[in-house]
Amino acid sequence: MFKKLSLIFLLAFTLTGAGCAKAPETTQPSIVPTQSVTSTLTLIVDDKSYSTTYQDNLSVYDLMVNVRNNQDFTFDGKDYGPDMGFFVESINGIKGDSEKNLYWVFYLNDKKAETGISATNLNPNDVITWKYEPLKF
Repeated sequence: MFKKLSLIFLLAFTLTGAGCAKAPETTQPSIVPTQSVTSTLTLIVDDKSYSTTYQDNLSVYDLMVNVRNNQDFTFDGKDYGPDMGFFVESINGIKGDSEKNLYWVFYLNDKKAETGISATNLNPNDVITWKYEPLKF
């Protein structure tokens, strides 16, 4: 009888202890603060470099107007409307020369642009370089 009671007690103790196990600890993913990275746009003409903060939906033309309004940079040209866009005739006082076939040509990230400044939208950290060179068609 004592063996039966001991066995029942042992069984009851084991069963009641089974539900009392400590629940596994869950870990929350740690949140690491990130640094805010500001993207820039860079405009290069001859030996001068102009930088400004990137903004969404900005064309090369918009960038040039922004730089002209805030830094020592000038440009002039003619707007040929929505089909052809804006044609740059001079930058920082240097005009295109049709007799010598020298014009301002722009490059986007070291590649000659395939669209005009009004139709070329910019991405963060783009670099626009203007070169005074013969225009090739």
